Amino acid sequence: MKRVAVFETRNCLICNKEFIFQKRKSNPRGQIYCSRECRNRSRIGATFSQEHKERIKATRQRKSGIPYNCLYCGKPCIDMECPSEPRRQFCSRACMGLAKKGQPFPAECLRKAAIVSKTKTGDKSHRWKGGATRRSSLLRGRKDMEDWKKSVLKRDAFQCGFCGADDKKVQADHIRPMSLYPELRHDLANGQALCEECHRKKN
Repeated sequence: MKRVAVFETRNCLICNKEFIFQKRKSNPRGQIYCSRECRNRSRIGATFSQEHKERIKATRQRKSGIPYNCLYCGKPCIDMECPSEPRRQFCSRACMGLAKKGQPFPAECLRKAAIVSKTKTGDKSHRWKGGATRRSSLLRGRKDMEDWKKSVLKRDAFQCGFCGADDKKVQADHIRPMSLYPELRHDLANGQALCEECHRKKN
């Protein structure tokens, strides 16, 4: 059923001018001023409630932002997201990482991580695909392998063992393949530093 617009005539409370307005369900009282100028004139000298003042203050802060200084480098910044108090403490992720470097994790974070590792890893994860990851990939991603790579690169001073380049990105390589000699995968004597080009040629 099509709605029919209902109009009424009324006199303005300020200038007593007669005007026509449309009745709406959202405003059952109806329009009482003929224009915005009359509405603003009616509010001269009116006092706002404390709640209304706080809402106006929060809106102005949200539009202009709240100034704060980075806790690490001291750079002045502006937080445009938080309406009341500055939520951010650092100017960038780099400063946040440098400030928190070496700090122990809170006990609450460790507790949550332990719960996740028990309930959402392996075949209990929603991304589990039946053990599709190869065993070699699992071994290469373990912490002991990462420590072995760092030790090999540090021992060879990040210099390629084939071409001797020290200005290229180097990688840790097993002299004897890990697939054929799994017992030597953590042996430092079985490792060497190679640049990407020499590593590709060797393999």
